[in-house]
Amino acid sequence: MSPHCAIKKRELGAYYTPPELSQILVDWAIRSPTETILEPSFGGCGFLESCKTRLEILGQKKPLTKLFGADIDDKAFEHLNNIFGPSIISQKFIKNDFMSIANNEFKINKFDVVLGNPPYVSLHNMTIQQRKKCFEVLKRSPFVSGNIGTNASLWGFFLIHSLSFSKDGGRMVWVLPSSLLHAKYAKVILDIYKKHFSSLKIVKLNQRFFKEEGTEEVSVILAAEGFSKEPIDENVTGIYVAKDTNTLNEILESKVINEQDQVSNHKVKLLNEKVLTNYNFLSSKSLALGDISRVVIGMVTGANGKFIINQSSFDELELSDDDVRPIVSKFHHLSGLTHTKARHNKMLSADKRCLLICPPNLDGKSTPIRRYLATVERSNRKNNRTFPKRPLWYFPDDGRFPDAFLSYMIDSGPRLVLNTAKINCTNTIHRVFFNKGISFRAKKAIAISMLSSFTRLSAELCGRSYGSGVLKLEPSAGKELKIIFSENLLLPLLSINHEVDDLLCNGNVDAASKLVDELLSLHFDEDFEYFRNAINILKKDRYES
Repeated sequence: MSPHCAIKKRELGAYYTPPELSQILVDWAIRSPTETILEPSFGGCGFLESCKTRLEILGQKKPLTKLFGADIDDKAFEHLNNIFGPSIISQKFIKNDFMSIANNEFKINKFDVVLGNPPYVSLHNMTIQQRKKCFEVLKRSPFVSGNIGTNASLWGFFLIHSLSFSKDGGRMVWVLPSSLLHAKYAKVILDIYKKHFSSLKIVKLNQRFFKEEGTEEVSVILAAEGFSKEPIDENVTGIYVAKDTNTLNEILESKVINEQDQVSNHKVKLLNEKVLTNYNFLSSKSLALGDISRVVIGMVTGANGKFIINQSSFDELELSDDDVRPIVSKFHHLSGLTHTKARHNKMLSADKRCLLICPPNLDGKSTPIRRYLATVERSNRKNNRTFPKRPLWYFPDDGRFPDAFLSYMIDSGPRLVLNTAKINCTNTIHRVFFNKGISFRAKKAIAISMLSSFTRLSAELCGRSYGSGVLKLEPSAGKELKIIFSENLLLPLLSINHEVDDLLCNGNVDAASKLVDELLSLHFDEDFEYFRNAINILKKDRYES
């Protein structure tokens, strides 16, 4: 089932579905022994074996006659041949990229069921040929007008192309990554599916099914039924959280999508009505970080291990001051509400990696900086994706010094640290550039307000779980962060400036948050304890998954 190394799996986007999951999905999708089934990326044949079992249970004597598929991988066809024999392949299984296949290439044109676990390959990691095929499919598809987004993954194009292979009344079920729940291109795809299916169920799985396949990716099931080539007037979409396969089975087998399940964010379902009422009230009084600033990723060096060094390495390499610049490489290196030159010097004294290799030139044939950069092999310089984009591959600083730094991977809540040192940061941190006209005092008050449980709950709702459960804030999510701020709150927030700064410098982030909550609760007559409890519920959900 897993013949490829981790690198090859990432290239193919191939993570094979375990049988305990595929059988539940197949049992839901196939409802008659006469139905035809297409799997456009059959990989390890797990879904096909489950389909065969399901058809046999339904009374189909020749289940293999109902199965069709495609895959680009030679290993997939080795599996197919070993499991079912060579006789099944002719005109039923095509060795080609699904994005290059038209429905008239199969023995039949339309299918009752289309299902599977499509490849997870980002647009950034696709080959030029893959991208070309994907955009050709979009151009030809009768279901799409325009593009679906600049960052769409290959699985998204699979979902669009599959619509052309479905019979009216047909069903689809997909195993997808968590980006289905938050990516902008995923919303476009879901809107298309809502136009052409009478019912959709979106189920986030808290049980990790692909850890043995080398990925920590959270899985999401998309089950769609009642396909119509022409747009339909009414669609019902339910969103759910399943802790295991038993819960998933119950959700799929339920015939009714209740009103409380018809929400846009599965996290909302975990919160009680009192929390949502209070949160919505304060949201109407708040502003989004994206309304007052631009949030962008930090500077990309292309090789942080080489370009970011500490003071000890600087001394050992005998570099000159002209060869380096100050840099913030880890958000946890920052302390307090502001990052000053004095605080950066303190980081240097603690031997933090906060110096950026960035020589303006390489004059001289045998200088210390030349000898150091020569340790980057020529092949690495040639194959690196970032180096060729710069006029000088060894000069990574893009000269964009932000007004503030925003945390990217978080556990206890987002933080905003003002950048009075006027230095840059790497892409492990987001850069915030405030709109013109916002005073420094207002920026500091905003950084204080961002510590509130209200903003921390906002982060839980718009961020996404990553890896071991840490919350990840992409720039798009950072722009959505809700902040309670107005001119009336400027002086009250600044009045606790020194106390908040001291707490943060001593690592007491929760205490700082409670202090801000106490101040804001006096002005809005709201109990922020509700928000703190809600945050704990959502943290528990992401760590359980």
